[in-house]
Amino acid sequence: MTEEIRQKLTGAVIGLARTCENNEKTENTNRVFLEALTMGGDWSASLFDMSEMLEKVRNEKYTVSPGCVTCAAPCGNTDDYDMENLWKESEETGAFKNAILMAVYQIAAKMYHADQTEESDTMKLLFRALCMISFEGWNIAGLTPVMVELGKAGR
Repeated sequence: MTEEIRQKLTGAVIGLARTCENNEKTENTNRVFLEALTMGGDWSASLFDMSEMLEKVRNEKYTVSPGCVTCAAPCGNTDDYDMENLWKESEETGAFKNAILMAVYQIAAKMYHADQTEESDTMKLLFRALCMISFEGWNIAGLTPVMVELGKAGR
């Protein structure tokens, strides 16, 4: 059950990142984003804490894009990402995306604990990296050396 809520939390954070692609962040968005990623990467986080954080992320997403809550013709751009999709592509692509996610967890935790929540190039990169995870149809041929380096960074 804990892993299931962790997957939902991560999917919601990816949904928040996608929401911010076309909508202006609030003054709380970066903090919520980093806090949620920190908790998502903390394998000792409790089910209760992750459930509360999931609600916080979804509330932030709908604060950033309030029209999405009641939209009569939802486009899906702001939906929570289904983490099962990570493994529906090739094993190599799923592993690559997972390595990116592990690196994002670590960087986000360092930024969160250092209270670096202001907009920066690193913050923009984290948002963009999560958006990229949700894209399908990657062709990662030739990226094996990058995967090896990301795997090392995720340890």
